[in-house]
Amino acid sequence: IICACWSSSAPYRSGVAMYCLETGEGTVLDLQGSQLVGVIDRVLVYLTTAGVIMGDPIDVAGRRVLGTPVQLVDNVLVNQNTGLGPVALSATGTLFYQSGAGQSRVIIGGKEGRSRVLLDDGRDYAFPRLSPNGKQLAVTLNTPDHRDVWLNDLGSGPMTRFTTDGTPNDLNVEYYRQRAG
Repeated sequence: IICACWSSSAPYRSGVAMYCLETGEGTVLDLQGSQLVGVIDRVLVYLTTAGVIMGDPIDVAGRRVLGTPVQLVDNVLVNQNTGLGPVALSATGTLFYQSGAGQSRVIIGGKEGRSRVLLDDGRDYAFPRLSPNGKQLAVTLNTPDHRDVWLNDLGSGPMTRFTTDGTPNDLNVEYYRQRAG
């Protein structure tokens, strides 16, 4: 069995391991892969959290890599919380993947049909919520090692981190409403 493994909740610390089903023995390879795509023609194909698909010659029986990893494709969409991406490898060696950086902007739209960009710095934003008084924005910001809620006083500068415990955080609307007014 060849699999991606990590000892913490952060996929950026992931690696590649091989296990023998008969003996249960395992070997952690010196590769930084967050998702195994497959093995074709004795080449291990895997995805990194940086959105790069790599290929490395492999000795399956010896549970070891045989060379230096080679970049096959870059700019692959990767979920920053799981390290996984939309990637597949057919039995004939055809590689399928979705490109993109997973970055976005936060835009507010009004009843009149006009829109205004609130956050334009191209990051991995999710779950934007406006405070009841309309003066503050809460948004989840995903990075390779954190998923935290950030606050932005609309029209008054930079965002401030609302959650800081280093574990995945989803935007709890009710909690935010109580804290932000």
